[in-house]
Amino acid sequence: MLLRLDDEQVTTYWENIRQTLLANDLPMADANANSMKVVLHGLLQGSIQAWILYNIVEGKEDILAMALTAFSVEPVTLTKNLVIYNLYGYSFVPPRMWTEGLQGFKKFAKANDCYTVIAYSKVPRIMQIAQELGGDTSMHVINLEIE
Repeated sequence: MLLRLDDEQVTTYWENIRQTLLANDLPMADANANSMKVVLHGLLQGSIQAWILYNIVEGKEDILAMALTAFSVEPVTLTKNLVIYNLYGYSFVPPRMWTEGLQGFKKFAKANDCYTVIAYSKVPRIMQIAQELGGDTSMHVINLEIE
């Protein structure tokens, strides 16, 4: 099941969220102490959303993955999209759970007048899962470092 975290849950899971950001090492963001404060502020303000994908096993919540999303407006056409900014699996996630999570993101995006769902990842398994679920992975992000 996909669950959007409320403010209290964000506070409870903050260390997990912070660790997933650091683990993903996204090339377009500097994961330093200040940027972590910006993320936490965005989560508590609502401009960034935190999600967990979980399963109930023997009456106990088993967290399988965590994600951060945010709305993004494409600068040329002003098209609104939902960006899956950060996605991190803690353990094996069954294919049906990935499908359920993706459907949840799509439903959330549609309810918020988004055109599409976009994700950043350099993890081969995530790319494979995206393709298996009908995602188009042909577009690549090109990152040129500024010296």
